[in-house]
Amino acid sequence: MRLTRRERNVWLFVGLAVLFMLGYNFFAQMNLTEAQPTVEVSLSEARRLLAAETNIETRYQAVQGRLRQLQGRFLKSTRPEDQRIELLEAVEAVIAKSGLSVERKNVIDFRDGVLGVSLEGTATAETVISFMHQTASSPLGLRLKRVQLMANPELKTLKYQLIVVTKLLNETGETHER
Repeated sequence: MRLTRRERNVWLFVGLAVLFMLGYNFFAQMNLTEAQPTVEVSLSEARRLLAAETNIETRYQAVQGRLRQLQGRFLKSTRPEDQRIELLEAVEAVIAKSGLSVERKNVIDFRDGVLGVSLEGTATAETVISFMHQTASSPLGLRLKRVQLMANPELKTLKYQLIVVTKLLNETGETHER
């Protein structure tokens, strides 16, 4: 196969261009590595930097732990039926722990997307106070929305009506009262 003069010139030009590009890339890479300055760091400076990095990692782990702790104070489910069940289970756990006797228990829809549990019954003042304390220290973040107490001095009991609510995270991560 015989090449014309024009084809030979084109192949020669392409070959020279490829060789030029390879040489340029090789020398340009050598110059880049030589151009990067080496930083001299003293031993005390290296220790300070290492301590700062360790401090940042420790703080990050503390923040992650606190975030997990705070996320535990919200209802986990997003379906309304599951939220009601989860709220009722949490309230019943506090009732059992405090020993409160409940005559009536209802789930209440306050407004758009807000739930609560209404409790009515008769108990001693110590039991009601224990329930209120357990509610305030509940890991789910339960809180009392309404407290209505009527004393019966003859029996030394309280007729109570309490509404317990909590907060939850919705699908977008926003909170609203529950």
